[in-house]
Amino acid sequence: MFNPFLPKVAFIYLSGTLGSACWWYRIQLPKVYYALCGGSVVGLAEADIIHVARLGAATRLDTLKKLKDDGKKIIYDLDDDFWLLRSDVYDKAVPGYVDIVNNTASLCDAAIVTNQSLADQVTVMTGKPVYIAPNFLCTKSWTENSIKLPDLGYKPTLLASGNDGHINDFKLLAKIMRLPEMMQFQLIIWGSEHLKNIVPGSIWMPRVDLKSYFSTLLELGKLLNIIGVIPLEDIGFNKSVSRLKWMEYTYAGIPGIYSNLAEYPEYANCTVPGNATAKQWAEQIVDAYERRQEILAKDKQRLTEVGYMDTGVKYWEDIFLSVAHG
Repeated sequence: MFNPFLPKVAFIYLSGTLGSACWWYRIQLPKVYYALCGGSVVGLAEADIIHVARLGAATRLDTLKKLKDDGKKIIYDLDDDFWLLRSDVYDKAVPGYVDIVNNTASLCDAAIVTNQSLADQVTVMTGKPVYIAPNFLCTKSWTENSIKLPDLGYKPTLLASGNDGHINDFKLLAKIMRLPEMMQFQLIIWGSEHLKNIVPGSIWMPRVDLKSYFSTLLELGKLLNIIGVIPLEDIGFNKSVSRLKWMEYTYAGIPGIYSNLAEYPEYANCTVPGNATAKQWAEQIVDAYERRQEILAKDKQRLTEVGYMDTGVKYWEDIFLSVAHG
C-alpha cells in the first residue's frame, strides 16, 4: 500500500552492472522492498531523491547536475573503498574511476555505505553526511537449479571465491596451501580467470551469472566435507569489505573461517587475526574443519537475527526519510 509519508525515489546504475552483485544488493533489493513497504519508486523527473549506486554516474554527471539544479536530493551508494582499490585492476574496467567517484560525491547530498569502517572513510573523503545500510539477503531469489559440480570426491574441501580486487588475498591463500598441514585438503577457487593459476593444483570454477551463483552455492552447501576460507590481507581496503560472503556461505549451508577484519568479527563465529601468518592460518583451518558443523550452526543462528531484507529495508526507509527532510 502506498505510503504518502515516504519520499519518491529513482534509482540510477551503470548498465554494465546489471545482474551483478552490486546491482542486486545495492539497487534491486532496496528498490523492490522499498516499494513493497509502500515507498514510491519513480522516474527521474518525478523523484524527490535520486539514488545512484557505485559508478552509476559515469555517463550521467550532466544529468545529475540538472537534477540537482531542479531541487532533487542525491544519495550516492558506495559499497567499496574506491580510493583504496587497486588501480591496475579497476582502471582497466572503468578508466578514471576515482575521478568519477569524486565528481559524483561533489554533487550528492549524502552517501550510503555498508559498514562503519567504510562510513568513516567516506566521511573523510567526501565531507558529506554518511548513512549505513548493510547488505541483506532475499531468500526468495535462492532457487535450486540443475548445477553440475566438479568431481570432488570425499577429500576435505576448501572453498575460496572472489574477484580481481582480491588477488593478493589469494596469494596469501597460496602460501597457506603450500604448508604440510594442508596436504589433506583440496581447494576450489571460484572467480575470474586471473585467479585460476594462483594456487597450483586447485580446482577452478569460472564466474557465473547471479542466479547460477546462488544455485551453485546451495549445491556446494550439500557437501559434508566443505568449508569456506576467506583470508584477507590486513590493509585499508579489506577493512571496508561487507559481511556479504559470510551471509551467502552461511545461508547456503557452508561453514566458514574468516579474517578478523571489517564486519566479520561482529557476525562470524570463526575468525583469524588479520595479521596471522600462513602457518597460523593453516592451524586454524585444520581446527575449524573439525568443528565445521558447530561453526555453521552458530552462524545460522546469527544470520536469522541480522541477515534478511524483510527487516533490513527499514534502514533504507529511514535513510530516505532523513535525506528528504534534512
